[in-house]
Amino acid sequence: MASSFLLLLSALMTILASVNGQGLRSPKRRKTAFFFFNRSRFDIVLLKETHWTIDMETQAKREWQGDVLCTYGTNSARGVAVLISSRLEYNVKETRSDNEGRVLNVLLDLDEHTINIVNVYAPTTDTQRRILFSSLEQFISNDYGNIIGGDFNCILNTRLDKLAGNPNARQTATFFLNTIIARYQLHDI
Repeated sequence: MASSFLLLLSALMTILASVNGQGLRSPKRRKTAFFFFNRSRFDIVLLKETHWTIDMETQAKREWQGDVLCTYGTNSARGVAVLISSRLEYNVKETRSDNEGRVLNVLLDLDEHTINIVNVYAPTTDTQRRILFSSLEQFISNDYGNIIGGDFNCILNTRLDKLAGNPNARQTATFFLNTIIARYQLHDI
């Protein structure tokens, strides 16, 4: 699906970014991040590890120029968000999420196309990753193009994605992720 993904983005003239925020509760960190995203002209930003709770959603919406869709973790862990720039003409058809602040799914009408965005922040332990990866299929569309971004906390390609240490340590969850990739013909770009 890599060629479909690239064609879709090219046709839409949309710039996506996937970023692990490593905690964006601090107004200063959020301001710096939002300034960078706007300066870089990112149209859609997939954020992981926001550490946002329900009280932060209103604040983030005031500071971001566009839509803020999020699912909550705690004030020190998890949380994912999708930021959509006000420059885009779009319609959010549907949002879904898990109950842990690890997956946010947005079905979006954009320039006469419907895209299914899945933003994932996987756990650090292999056992918890296996559980999350085995539940991801409920968020993947059979009808629309899928864009899946995230911090998967695992290594898909040891040659490209790993420099040191044991490349196979605690990586059994990767089997589940690779099964999804094969089933839906996804490509790691």
